[in-house]
Amino acid sequence: MKKPLVILLALILALGLSSCGCSKAGDPDASPGETAAAFLEAVKKTDTASLAKVYSGDASQLDQTASQLEQLNLPENFGETLQAKLTDFNYKILEEKIDGDKALVEIEIQCYDVGKATKEFLNETPKKLNELIGTGAKEDELSKAMLKLFSDKIGGADERIESTAQLALSRVDGVWKVDDIKDNQNIINAFSGNMIEGL
Repeated sequence: MKKPLVILLALILALGLSSCGCSKAGDPDASPGETAAAFLEAVKKTDTASLAKVYSGDASQLDQTASQLEQLNLPENFGETLQAKLTDFNYKILEEKIDGDKALVEIEIQCYDVGKATKEFLNETPKKLNELIGTGAKEDELSKAMLKLFSDKIGGADERIESTAQLALSRVDGVWKVDDIKDNQNIINAFSGNMIEGL
C-alpha cells in the first residue's frame, strides 16, 4: 500500500476509532451507490467495523501503520486536528455504472482545502528550519516545530473545495465492496482535500 494512503487512512481511522454500525454496510441488497455511501459514511465517522464490511482493501496494514504512528512523538492535538479536517467532508453520489460483478460510482466530495495548507507549510518550511538551526535547535526540536507548523496550517484551513472521483467496486460473495483504493490517486486526493497533490 502506498505511504500517502496508509498515512491518510491510518490518521483518519486510528485516531478516532468507533463502531457506529453505518446502515447498508455489507448489506447484500445494497446497490453499488449505497455501498459507496456506506464506505464514505464509515470514513467520515471513523467506523472501522463498517468500513471492513464494505472495503476489500487490506485493513491490517492500517493497524500496523496506526501502531507506528502511536510511537511517534507527535505534538499535542496533531492527530485530532488532522482527523477533524479530513473527516469533515460532504459527498453526493452522482452516478453508478454496473457491468456484471464490477461497478464504478462517481462521487462529488466537498472538503477543506488541506492541499493549500500543505503547500503553505512546504513553502514556509525552509525559512522556519533556517531560523531554528540558527538558534542551535536540536533535531527533535526541529521535528516538533515542523509538525506544529504543519498542524497549525491544517487547523487553519477554512476554505472548502469540490472535486469528483470514481470508486471502483466488485461484487464479492454476493455483496458489493469498494475495491482497494491504493492505486487510485484521484480518490485519495479527493479524500485528503488535495493534500496528496500538495505533496
